[in-house]
Amino acid sequence: MMELDDAACMDLLCDFVLCPTFGSSESTGDDDESHAQPPAKRPRKREAHHIAALRSTVADLVAQRDALQARKQRATQSPWEATSRRQAAARFAVEQEHAQLTRAVASQARLLESLQTVLARPQLVDMPILAPRLLDAPSSLRRATAEALVHAEYGRLESIVLASKIHHATSRVQNTSITYDESAHAIRVDCTMAQMHNLTVDQCALAIWKYYNNLVPIEVKDTSFVVLEEWDANLSYGRLIMETPGVEIHCHVVQKRFIEPNRVVICSATIAHDEKYPYDPDAYVLHESTWIAIETGSKPNMARVYYCGQGSVPCAPKPTPTMPYESLAKSLSTCYNAHLDAVKLVNVPITPSTQPSQKNLTGHVENLQQQINGLQSIVLQQQKMLQAMMLSR
Repeated sequence: MMELDDAACMDLLCDFVLCPTFGSSESTGDDDESHAQPPAKRPRKREAHHIAALRSTVADLVAQRDALQARKQRATQSPWEATSRRQAAARFAVEQEHAQLTRAVASQARLLESLQTVLARPQLVDMPILAPRLLDAPSSLRRATAEALVHAEYGRLESIVLASKIHHATSRVQNTSITYDESAHAIRVDCTMAQMHNLTVDQCALAIWKYYNNLVPIEVKDTSFVVLEEWDANLSYGRLIMETPGVEIHCHVVQKRFIEPNRVVICSATIAHDEKYPYDPDAYVLHESTWIAIETGSKPNMARVYYCGQGSVPCAPKPTPTMPYESLAKSLSTCYNAHLDAVKLVNVPITPSTQPSQKNLTGHVENLQQQINGLQSIVLQQQKMLQAMMLSR
């Protein structure tokens, strides 16, 4: 066995040498093929997570469905529980309806209250009456009563100015209307005036206030004023006297100055009865209220004055002979016109350069003549009316 021929030895040597070489060549070929093909893609984790989340959501919904189905089955199994649920739903609906009806009732109540405020007429017997009467009492009580009367007239300022329509006037306005009221047997007087002054508002208001308190030497024809009591710098009380042929017209006046931010207002009211300063029994009593508003004019350093006056003189027959009503009305008109002319004189001090010219005097005389003609026509009408009344009696 140890003896081998040469051919057999050569074959064993070839096998020994060639076997490792052949195996190495095969592995090298396999590596080349593996590098030539791309690697396989790995599955993405995002899709897997999304699928897992959806499955979890489906599981939760299924669990909720099962719980609701089980709860519904339990509710239907108990008749008392179903009745309780129906009653709760009905109670909720009724509460909502009740709240809606409550809101509707409250709205209707507010509407009814507004309508009652607008339509209801006040009962005169229930309203407090502020009598224009001063007692012989301490000065503080007399002042409080008089000031309350003036404040009541001050509250009517805007309505009086709007009714007179003088706030729309662009030029000078002066109207005096005197009529006879047959039902009240009284002469009624309505005066309006709008005038520009070459003064500031404060200067013009101070000048008019001094004139009304007899503090300036301005003489008014057939008219005089005596201060009876002066309570403060903006409140005074006095007697106004208008002299007419054969008889006098008296008026106890309370006047107050109201200083506002953009204007100055002077109001007056009449005291019908005064125990401390009684009226003359032979004189006619004038019941008058006046409103004067001093505002800034259209030009700098100019003031515009609005004057409104309303009054009446009772003319009831007296046992003593009195003057005819026509003459009394004519004299009253003369006094009022003189009073308005005095208010217009409250301007810059009269100097030689500001003396009225002959042309202005002529125009003033013509204006007075026109007023006299108008008053004469009114007197004729009143005379005819009185004659008709006498014939009817």
